[in-house]
Amino acid sequence: MIGEHTPTGMLLSDYRAHPVRQMIALVGAYGNQALPSKAEIDKLGLGTRDRKALEVALRAVAELRDDPDHDPTELSAREMAEQRAGEVVGGLPDEQKAPDWFERSQEDLSTLGPAELAARVKANTGGWV
Repeated sequence: MIGEHTPTGMLLSDYRAHPVRQMIALVGAYGNQALPSKAEIDKLGLGTRDRKALEVALRAVAELRDDPDHDPTELSAREMAEQRAGEVVGGLPDEQKAPDWFERSQEDLSTLGPAELAARVKANTGGWV
């Protein structure tokens, strides 16, 4: 059913556009070949608990999708993807459920001056510049 796994308080359109939901849904459709890279998951900026929940959901959905012995009368990979995405997105902090959360979380480094950018790089690399 459409919207069945939409987290409480979220609009269906916001949930369906959420990057975590889209990532899990893609794996539900294409299996292991659609698994995101570590860098793609890192880019989401999730906390440790939420990242672990996402990784577990992605692996479970990929395994089900690619299982040649899966009984088609049971839960499909796409259905499982929706269920797991609803659980992961529903468990995120409220600010990460906002429709523009991901866009706001991507900092525009082009607005920083050379000194500010150098300081940011130094801070994020442990001083290895």
